[in-house]
Amino acid sequence: MKLAPQRAHASGSAGYAELLRQRDFALLLGGQTVSRLGDGLQIAALAWLTLQLGGAGAVTLTAFAASVPSLAFGLFGGVYADRWDRRRVMLFSDTARGLAVLIVPLAAAAGVLSVWQLALVAALLASFGTLGDPARTALLPALVRRDQLTAANALTGATLQASLWLGPAFLGLLLRFVAMKDVFTIDAGSFAVALFTTLLIYYRRPQAAAPRRRSVLAEAAEGLGAVRGDLLLWLPTVVFALGIVFAAGVRQVALPVLVRDRLHQNAQAFGLMLGAAGVGEVLGNVLIGRVAIHAQGTATTLGWLLLGLLRAPLGLVPAWQPGAALLFATGGVSALTDVPMISLMQQRSPEAQLGRVLALWRTLIYGSGAIAAPFVGALLSVLPVEAVFAVCGLLTAAIGGGGALVCWKKERGA
Repeated sequence: MKLAPQRAHASGSAGYAELLRQRDFALLLGGQTVSRLGDGLQIAALAWLTLQLGGAGAVTLTAFAASVPSLAFGLFGGVYADRWDRRRVMLFSDTARGLAVLIVPLAAAAGVLSVWQLALVAALLASFGTLGDPARTALLPALVRRDQLTAANALTGATLQASLWLGPAFLGLLLRFVAMKDVFTIDAGSFAVALFTTLLIYYRRPQAAAPRRRSVLAEAAEGLGAVRGDLLLWLPTVVFALGIVFAAGVRQVALPVLVRDRLHQNAQAFGLMLGAAGVGEVLGNVLIGRVAIHAQGTATTLGWLLLGLLRAPLGLVPAWQPGAALLFATGGVSALTDVPMISLMQQRSPEAQLGRVLALWRTLIYGSGAIAAPFVGALLSVLPVEAVFAVCGLLTAAIGGGGALVCWKKERGA
């Protein structure tokens, strides 16, 4: 794999400055940063409000309602991101999500707010997100140069991570001035900002011969075929999906057990450890945009190798502070798994099928995430938490290492 500092015009502070001077990219980034900050507020507020209204079981119901649409409709969202003008798809998605989130304050004002309405809102947000998210990522290659894609994806990823971590942090401060239901109105306002900036983006869809319209299922299968026919697309995708099973499950299930039962710490220490991972993710995204990655498939699979090696010893830490340091490092390495993967899909996928390729990747992520928690939970029922970290970390490293070796041989010969 070739990693080298990019030329000044393409990376680093100069490269980021140049990206932000590009009007359309700056509009996309600014609008989505505001919208994602609103999402961070809304996600935390929805979980807390659901807990207040219905307890832990209601939180599970809402989380389930949010996960089903991504699995059920994810591939179809990619079809429409390719069929239709991607900017218009984003406008429709943000409008629909902004209206959906207003259900909460309106129902609260009428005195009829219930857990089922919160679950409905979660399902609607996820459903319309299956349209907007692949369209947004597929639009990016039309707004920046090809040699700027890694830096653009890195900057986008950094603002996403920062917004999602800052949103919950701001919630406590915000609730000193407004009621919980008003947080959802603020989130609706953030969608309005994203709508306004998207409207200002100049994007003309490339003209191509109109293809014979097929069924949605047939077009979704065509996107799957685009991935299956390219080893440097399907192998990193499979590695990514399996990595999510082992890495995400450990973080969701085993980490709280480690903090409570082995380190004998409270929720504050748990939150600080997760915060360290978030800071690492933001900084990792910023740093990864400073280098030119000439072998994207090798880079993203190598990221999983490194993440697994850093995750394996986490179960042996003697205190939460070294655990936070390891999580900070894994957060930074996660940028190497994410940014090159997105750039790889944007560069190797046919433009007319890019939305479907991205939607397939997102759907596999959600599917793997749904498997991750039960898988790690089953491991915890038969193994001590230290062994669970070691097993999942070493499996992640083995899968990433094997994928990196195959991709390196393929890309070296390309």
